[in-house]
Amino acid sequence: MDDKILDAIFTRDFSGLSEPPPEKASELIEPTAGKKRKTEKHDESTAATVKQLEKQGVLLAESGDVAAAERVFGEAIILAPYSASARNNRAQARRMLGNLTGARDDLDAAIEATDDAAVLRMAYTQRAIVRKNLGDRDGADADLLQGARYGNILAKAALKDANPYAKMCSAMVTEIMQKYK
Repeated sequence: MDDKILDAIFTRDFSGLSEPPPEKASELIEPTAGKKRKTEKHDESTAATVKQLEKQGVLLAESGDVAAAERVFGEAIILAPYSASARNNRAQARRMLGNLTGARDDLDAAIEATDDAAVLRMAYTQRAIVRKNLGDRDGADADLLQGARYGNILAKAALKDANPYAKMCSAMVTEIMQKYK
């Protein structure tokens, strides 16, 4: 219970203190509750091609050719329009290239297309950054909260740093821990 209380302080969400934690990651997200996720099935060849294109895009981005990486991720999306992973990757490339609106659109599509907690934790946190840069502070805060709920440590840290109660609690815990060292 102590962990739940600290988590509630850090995320500013006290609603979970009186109910058991959700069993599925998809139960954590309210904005898409009740909506049907866009999904598609691919034959093994198409799935393998999409995966290979994503790997190629990551290598291009890591080598500094972000524009080429964006194009390669786009090719993967043509083959698999509802690939949350490809959309998330292209969003990162677009953000790096300064195309914030395109990045936000890809992240919206990625979030809509998946129930995969690993993808959602990245997509929500990445969209929070994009929304903040676009001047949508409320949207950025909401996305940080969702990223934190899915377990993104950067989102949790950002929420903690922005929350004065969390700072105070962290300082008190640190002080107590130093006394018992």
